[in-house]
Amino acid sequence: MFFSTQWTRAFHFKWHTHGTLSAHVETWHTSGWKRWYHLLKEEFESPLGRHLKKMLRILKNIILVTLPTLVVLAILLEIFFRIGIPASNPPRGYFDEEALIYRFLIGQDEGLFTIGPLAQQRGRWRINNVGWNSPVDYELAGNKPKVAVIGDSYIAALQVDSDKSYPALVNAALDDVDVYSFGVSGAPLSHYLHMSRYVGRTFDPDTLVINLILNDFAESIYDGTRPHWLTIEVTDDGVEEVQPRRNPSFIQYSRSKQLLRHSALVRYTIFNLKLPGLMQRLTARSEDFEDNTDRGRIQRRRDEVEVATSYVMNQIRLENPDRRIIYVIDGPKQSIYAGSEPSDVIQFIYRIVTAGASESGSELLNLWPAMQEQFRRDGVKFNSEHDGHWDEYGHAFVAMQFLNLFQD
Repeated sequence: MFFSTQWTRAFHFKWHTHGTLSAHVETWHTSGWKRWYHLLKEEFESPLGRHLKKMLRILKNIILVTLPTLVVLAILLEIFFRIGIPASNPPRGYFDEEALIYRFLIGQDEGLFTIGPLAQQRGRWRINNVGWNSPVDYELAGNKPKVAVIGDSYIAALQVDSDKSYPALVNAALDDVDVYSFGVSGAPLSHYLHMSRYVGRTFDPDTLVINLILNDFAESIYDGTRPHWLTIEVTDDGVEEVQPRRNPSFIQYSRSKQLLRHSALVRYTIFNLKLPGLMQRLTARSEDFEDNTDRGRIQRRRDEVEVATSYVMNQIRLENPDRRIIYVIDGPKQSIYAGSEPSDVIQFIYRIVTAGASESGSELLNLWPAMQEQFRRDGVKFNSEHDGHWDEYGHAFVAMQFLNLFQD
């Protein structure tokens, strides 16, 4: 395009300078492509043409050297991020359009999830027979009582080996009970209502455990950005459930994304370096967030959050009248580590959860007091320095707290 534009300008300039525009036009019509070839050759022999030829030679040499170098570099990096620093390889998500449930793709078997530029934290995952990260397959029937643990990425627990998550540890500790976990990254409290329906009709558990994280609440309010989750819309007329639907951006609907996921180099830049979210992290103000929770967002929609939380917790009880229901809420780790009190917004979340559990006749395991006491005693954090989710120590601690409540 550059050459074509420059040559055309020079060609027209020559015609107008010598007053031969009409003659050349006539020549083009009478002599055809041969005349055009000779005129083009003449222009290449002009000063401008020689300059363009020199530029083209330089460009050709650059391409001949650069392209092979880039190809070799990409191959070497591809090998390095497979056997040197293993690029994160999280399990592929899958939206079940029949059940309207976002889970993991069945048939992936096992893989390695890594965190950080040097893969400092690693967890081996295993996707079971029904599409959840667990060391065991799930039985639809069975003689043992079942406990179903529902949650987000804390329950998906890709940051640790699949047998080191707290539901897996509880399952290993209880011989007479089957503990099944249903965790998927990003799910808010509102979606746990939808998951409880799926779990109830599919596995018929005796106990429902709903794991709550502090950022589960504002994200429950409908804003149109997360179509694959059940969200809540609060209006003057009451509460409306916005049902999940397929998300066209998911990898299952994009052949190109599926192909790119095979590249360790691509996965490293996306999951280990987290380049796609770099601009958002640079522009986000840390003072607006506490325990990965947007305080301003909750403050702006405080009334909606309170109404939606009460609705979801009461609805889960209404639809599961004969099941034991236990809510487990994470402690405010940021404040615990700093030895300070959490903000009013964070304390507001604990108040509405406590009220919701009481209103719905459900049990509540608030990890805040136990975490605070444990950290004051031994100073060990419940998450690694590379990630905010519970690490192996954190999962073991939560499992112990849950067993104390469950067996009481």
